[in-house]
Amino acid sequence: MWDDDPSSDAPRLSALNLNDNCVLIEINKNEIFIHPKTNFIKVYHLPDADDFQINRNWLENKNELISKGISNFPHSEQVNIVEPEKYFLTVFSEILDSNDIKLSADIIVTELTSENKIFIHERNRKLTEVLPNLNKNSDNLSAEMLLYAMGEKYFSKPSSAEKGLEVIKMFFDSLNLSFLDYRIVDGSGVSHYNLVTAEVMIKLLKFMYKQPLEIFNTFLNSLSISGIDGTLKNRMKDDLTFSRVFAKTGTLSGISCLSGYMQNKNDDMIAFSIFIQNFVGSSKQARDIQDKICEIIYSND
Repeated sequence: MWDDDPSSDAPRLSALNLNDNCVLIEINKNEIFIHPKTNFIKVYHLPDADDFQINRNWLENKNELISKGISNFPHSEQVNIVEPEKYFLTVFSEILDSNDIKLSADIIVTELTSENKIFIHERNRKLTEVLPNLNKNSDNLSAEMLLYAMGEKYFSKPSSAEKGLEVIKMFFDSLNLSFLDYRIVDGSGVSHYNLVTAEVMIKLLKFMYKQPLEIFNTFLNSLSISGIDGTLKNRMKDDLTFSRVFAKTGTLSGISCLSGYMQNKNDDMIAFSIFIQNFVGSSKQARDIQDKICEIIYSND
């Protein structure tokens, strides 16, 4: 959405990604540091402002960080950046330069031609390495990149979000899910144009449970565990459901969801999906309701 900038939850997409396509800003009174240290980002400090604020110049779509006012306490914040491929290449060139390796030309981003020489060091990672960060930490960029990876695997290069979404549609069709029950427009679920019913989520969870044990365990182990890790690390710590809920959270303004599996008191595996929406203010009340529902499921024979 137009007002997602400069949130780190809405990183720009690229085939070259660094630091989730964000920069970390650290401020201690008048001292400002950015990580990674790079000339790609311009920093402006306006200490005379009344209120302390950090922002990126998103109105002009520029990689300019603007700090206003003075923070009386150490403060850190992540913001997204524009043109992540140039960000990646600039930091890469600066690291080369610091090791006395000089580039003989300017950095450009263009299409490959037959005249280009291609130098590649490829490291393929298994899906089992990628999924935990995606699901446990609810990493939006990883989800969007996985969508592109699916498009590339099942269709031709270059990949696109549209090709990845077509793979999802084919999968949903194979499960006989009605297109009237869902609309998927991205990989991360951040878009408010996504629509899905709790029934669809339950059907997907049941489908995964019926897969060969190795596949199901890969999926199960990628989900957050209540009171242990990921987005559920600080939830259900002292409840009956501690370490018994394996689920994916979903949070937007006015929306809080929790879907996954849990073990009840008889150690039966229960698939569940809880959607709460159209509320105002903090999502804590919605999360507390979800946690209570999980307690009820745990106690139910």
